[in-house]
Amino acid sequence: MSNEYRPSRNEQEAMVDYIVDAVIGDATGVSDGERCIGEPPSARYDLSALAPRDLNLSAGTVRRGRVTPTSAGFEFEVEGSCVLGLSAQCSVYYRVFPSYEEQLARSDAEASPAERHGRTYRLVTVFERRDITLVELRAEIDPTRPLLQIGADAFALAFDEVREGVSNDPRAYRRVDTALRDLEVPGDALASPAAFERWIRSVPGTVAVPTWSAQLIVSSRPVAGGRRRVLRDARQPFTGSDPPRLTGTAAPRRRTRSFPVPRGLSVRAIDGRILAMRMNLGPDAYRYDPRLPAYATNCGVESSMVGEVVSELRMTAAPVHTTYRMPSSAHAATSFDSLVSDPVRSLRQLGEDMVAYSRHADWSLAGLSPDQAARKENDLAAFEHEIARFREGLRWLEHDPRLLEAFRLANKTMLQLNEHGARQYTGWRLFQLVFIVSHVPALAWREHDPTEFAPGLWGDATDRDPTAAATVLWFPTGQGKTEAYLGLMAVALFFDRLRGKSRGITAWCRFPLRLLSLQQTERQLAFVAAAEQVRLRSADSIAASGGTAGDPFAVGFYVGEGNTPNTLSRDEKCRACRPGRVTFADVRASV
Repeated sequence: MSNEYRPSRNEQEAMVDYIVDAVIGDATGVSDGERCIGEPPSARYDLSALAPRDLNLSAGTVRRGRVTPTSAGFEFEVEGSCVLGLSAQCSVYYRVFPSYEEQLARSDAEASPAERHGRTYRLVTVFERRDITLVELRAEIDPTRPLLQIGADAFALAFDEVREGVSNDPRAYRRVDTALRDLEVPGDALASPAAFERWIRSVPGTVAVPTWSAQLIVSSRPVAGGRRRVLRDARQPFTGSDPPRLTGTAAPRRRTRSFPVPRGLSVRAIDGRILAMRMNLGPDAYRYDPRLPAYATNCGVESSMVGEVVSELRMTAAPVHTTYRMPSSAHAATSFDSLVSDPVRSLRQLGEDMVAYSRHADWSLAGLSPDQAARKENDLAAFEHEIARFREGLRWLEHDPRLLEAFRLANKTMLQLNEHGARQYTGWRLFQLVFIVSHVPALAWREHDPTEFAPGLWGDATDRDPTAAATVLWFPTGQGKTEAYLGLMAVALFFDRLRGKSRGITAWCRFPLRLLSLQQTERQLAFVAAAEQVRLRSADSIAASGGTAGDPFAVGFYVGEGNTPNTLSRDEKCRACRPGRVTFADVRASV
């Protein structure tokens, strides 16, 4: 038993939350606090930055790299006429002189005052942040006024207060010449904090006070059901502008930008109601909650909702979605131990329970639209078809003792895998077990008369060939698809030995991605190693069933000469690459 510590689910979720907060905090500047050091905020922060709608940051005619958006907001629906309350917060930045510590850290901090004498250092770029919060604004959603532009005056007053503070800030950055070049700090000014402050006071020039403007644009249009869709204007809810420039200058536009950063926008209904939109989520939409409170552009949106009524919508810097694992229903038939000791009884019970579930109230059509009801009926028919395939696989397990023994040995392989794996599994997930059993007829097809197979399960009403159909196994990431196909492969491996095949290829697997092929090969290797141990222990019983233990099970990994040699004798130091037959023990020893 491994003593390695495994974090709990709560601890893992806490770590994920920490990482998400850290990434968003770094991309929005929240983690930097009130100062942005080293470069302008417009170049440093990827989230929650908005540019003027007339700004073109693209290089030539082809856009390269990040482009700052000119708008952010969300769309939602209200019930007819409505009065909304809008609360907005944003941040603005202006350039300041760095502190002594900030400048020293980027100016050869280990050098002595004598070594700095006569040298100059580039002034560190530092921007100071100021936060602005407006009182709640009212927006009346009226069919006669589909476009509202509000908040410009309130923002202007708030920006004027910040501008006045910038003008009176003794540490606000001052321009010295018309070239807009950054200042150079003499090395002697870094002799002490006092010397650095004296140098700052001696710098002449004019404070370039930035100018900002912002507004909220609310537009609406009629939609079905007497509602109105309210949306942000696609052009620009927040706007920013250049700092003042001196006459005749030609500074790079990107470096002189000081964009407003929207920190939040919340919406509530003062009079009337905000109602969730109802989305059509595709053919299986009846399985999911169709309510959508809002959707966002260039930001994320959170909501507070009771039933169909949305009480509040809140802007977030980035959309964050939690994907939940799909729990597998517990069933006694999935136990590896029971499938080794008495597989037929366990699988018969599972088949009966599947039939019982096909008559469950979950399949009721009550409350569904005709379109969704038809889709649900089609899914029920597909489930009943899946039951028929499962029962056909069970019939073949009962009909061919070799298949049944191969199935048992595949389950022993899973138990063997538990002995060496970090995670312990006691049984299959239901979809894995049903998938494996349903494909047993494809293995039996090569050994039995085609007339023994049930028609209509794999093609048209007369088709009996289970190998004529291609099956797509779809399940969310991390839910067990790999073990499902490996389990079927294990049944095929042992069935080959039980029907007298001593060597040769049983299964080909092709993966479209380099990293996926490596990860899957590692899992295949562990699985086949476990199957090999089961084969060695079961050699006598396989022979007693009329088969042969045959050659050891092995895995071939074909990725081209650039990754692995194309011959087995090239590397003299590798036991697995020596001339002659490669045994499983050789491969295991060399991996």
